[in-house]
Amino acid sequence: MPLHHTKFLAICAFAAAAHAQVIASIGGQVYNSATDDPVNGATIILSRADGDGKPQEFVTEKRGLFLFESLPPGRYLLFAECPGFARTAFGARGNSLSGATLSLVEAQQMNNLAFALTPAASIAGKITDDTGAVVQGARVLALQPVYQRAKREYLPVASVVSDASGDYKIDSLNAGEYLIAASVNTGTTFFPSAAAISGAQHVTVAAAASESGKDIRMIKPSGRSVAGALTGGKAAIAWLTPKGGATSLVLRLPAKIQPDGTFSFADVAPGAYLLNATEADGVTSAAAPVSVTVLQKDLDGITLHAQAGSELEGDVALGTNEIALPPGIQIILETADAPLPRPVRTTVDAKGKFRIPVLPPGRYLLHVLAPEGLFVRSAKYRGADLLNEPFDFGGAPAPMLIQLSASGASAGGSVRGADGSPIPGATVALVPTLHRLSRFKEVTTDQFGEYHFDGIAPGDYRIYAFDHITPGQYEDAQWMKKYEFKGQPLTAKSGGKETIPLKALE
Repeated sequence: MPLHHTKFLAICAFAAAAHAQVIASIGGQVYNSATDDPVNGATIILSRADGDGKPQEFVTEKRGLFLFESLPPGRYLLFAECPGFARTAFGARGNSLSGATLSLVEAQQMNNLAFALTPAASIAGKITDDTGAVVQGARVLALQPVYQRAKREYLPVASVVSDASGDYKIDSLNAGEYLIAASVNTGTTFFPSAAAISGAQHVTVAAAASESGKDIRMIKPSGRSVAGALTGGKAAIAWLTPKGGATSLVLRLPAKIQPDGTFSFADVAPGAYLLNATEADGVTSAAAPVSVTVLQKDLDGITLHAQAGSELEGDVALGTNEIALPPGIQIILETADAPLPRPVRTTVDAKGKFRIPVLPPGRYLLHVLAPEGLFVRSAKYRGADLLNEPFDFGGAPAPMLIQLSASGASAGGSVRGADGSPIPGATVALVPTLHRLSRFKEVTTDQFGEYHFDGIAPGDYRIYAFDHITPGQYEDAQWMKKYEFKGQPLTAKSGGKETIPLKALE
């Protein structure tokens, strides 16, 4: 999801004056929304809204009370986890992934928060194979939709393993709509018995409710075999991942690499795949990926070349290189053709240098996590623009050049409902007219129903406020057509400041 942003100059001012500040705090009481009783044993997690720093934790022990002290001013997010309750973001409005932003000013004692936890919902059923025999050890996933790269994807939010009777029960769920999938080494089946998401049925569960009888009959896979060998090194697992977005991780197939380097996949459905190999952890890459298309014939003789990768270096500059870079800038590379469980991540040093010692060959998308108030003006690799398109990595080394700017615009205001009252926890989306994915931004309103964007790249935008929305759905241009003229226009100019009140869309 896009990061929240604040003025770079404000960061510098804060660093210079930190010693003179009076420290603030955030606290309150956690209670059961069904009984109003205080909840002890709940883990409260406080994190900076900009993702900077390490989250803090507090476990309630008496009357459900919690308190975080010695906090610098800023914007924060608050989450709670407790056995028997759904994981909850404070102030969430139909989206368990984000809640209201807590705006904390100098010396403020925000110690009267009432944090309601809802008893968890659950979904249960039995896993059987195509003959009706129970399946033990199937990994059963509850998936919910998100939008990534403007496409609807499904990501796991909880998982369990079926027992000796084939039974499963997924606890700690929020109210909502889910897809349920069962995975074994031979493939994945969606509830009730579908090989693809297009044939899956959604399971809707209410708060604190239990949905049972959601049995999955595994489909016997049918298709073609894919076989080959790894040369030039060692690896533990070969993976065949359907090309596409994040949902592909649920559908990828493993094959053990034998001592002689050979591997084989049976009953692979037709389609486009990415073949790669990893170490035993299933994450650490051990071979250069190969594109594979499965049609009507078996595939044999595919060669994977053991190749840990090569070094990628880069430079990050702010302005004319005379401005010192703030700490905390991170470079993240996400595979473009088929996702890997762990993106490549590195930190930029004080001189603007970064280095990834071993990056496997492939196509990647660049993400730059910069402190609030900065935006990426340009990013180049071998002359290619990296702001919206993937880049190919491999061959002779070349530096990546990233230019940041602190001269962006800012915009803020209040979000109100149909009755005119402020709405904390509403999602506010900044949508560029040219639909450049790198320019999208999202924030949630704070406890006063206020929102604020900093570090907006110059250009034309519309700003929308949603009472509740599927994460990232505003990136889908087709879905947004019905709201096209309901957003407020913004022409962002360098250093410009705009106040734009919004009415929440339902």
